[in-house]
Amino acid sequence: MTTTFAPTVPTTAAPAAAPADPAADPPPYSFDGSVPPPPVVDRGDDFDAVYRSFERYLKWLVAHRPDPELLRAIGWKGGEFLTSRQEGLRWLADRDRRYYEVGSRVERVEVAGRYEPLGPFGPRVDLRVHHAGGHGFLVERDGTVVDEADVPDQSTWLVSLLSSPGGPWRIGAIYPVGPTDTVVEL
Repeated sequence: MTTTFAPTVPTTAAPAAAPADPAADPPPYSFDGSVPPPPVVDRGDDFDAVYRSFERYLKWLVAHRPDPELLRAIGWKGGEFLTSRQEGLRWLADRDRRYYEVGSRVERVEVAGRYEPLGPFGPRVDLRVHHAGGHGFLVERDGTVVDEADVPDQSTWLVSLLSSPGGPWRIGAIYPVGPTDTVVEL
């Protein structure tokens, strides 16, 4: 999912990001590097677990450490996902801002197609991921909200996971689809 932020006049202050306490939930965003990344599940056939871990990692990146290079932990080298999301992370880092969502969640992950390795390429799995909305905030270091928007109540995405032979899963591409769109193998 590509999100473009058009900064507006600051309107409200976001909840202050407190230093991370290992015994407490992490703050919704941070600028000090104190919130460690969530674990990434990038192997195996539990694609629900794989995708949900990738989603948590991506949300951690935009809310706590928008370093484009760290996206390689879940993005396929040269893939549309990696390229477009790295641009968004650079935008956040260059402006010293963070983005976080409240209330949005993955409702369901379904395998839409599974494709065996072809030649030197590893397997591919297409997932249909159903999201429920929430509310997103773009914040500055001092907690000022510079933009906010509702995340759509319902959305469905086609997510292509790729792997080199015997290697970890990575996201190759993510495209929005309607609930009745069919997945076509090319």
